[in-house]
Amino acid sequence: HPDVEEVRLRRRDRTPGLLIKRLSLPVGALSVVLLTVATFVALFLWLILYMLSTCITSALRLVARCTYCLRRRQAPEGLGDAGAQRVVRSTLYFAMALGMIIFLVPFFALSIAWDAVAFVLWAILAILGRVPGFRWCLPAVTRHHLRFLSSAPLRAVHRFG
Repeated sequence: HPDVEEVRLRRRDRTPGLLIKRLSLPVGALSVVLLTVATFVALFLWLILYMLSTCITSALRLVARCTYCLRRRQAPEGLGDAGAQRVVRSTLYFAMALGMIIFLVPFFALSIAWDAVAFVLWAILAILGRVPGFRWCLPAVTRHHLRFLSSAPLRAVHRFG
């Protein structure tokens, strides 16, 4: 761009002030907590599913070996460890899918609720920013600040992840 000063002024106008940044901190922290809890729930769920699946497959293998033993036949060698990796993968995929749902459903609701709250906060700041008594202590609020406020949950999760 030919005019460096104009670019600097545009960037300054788009950069949110300290007040706008602090208004978005609680919802960002809540989003990160939600992501962390969903991750730990998914991990815990995977451990439970894996142990349960391992116990079930071990019991089925034992029944199969007993059946071969009662028939007085030799059990195939592949009977022991054939499905170990399949059990790990299938339980992991299932647990991660549930963990993703556990995170996305509340996060989507939080984002929609925060968008409404952000719009109200932005409108109040925009109105008060034009009142002569408050003009000197409140920053000039623009549409870029609304975009910054409304994207706070997604930005916090993105930075954390």
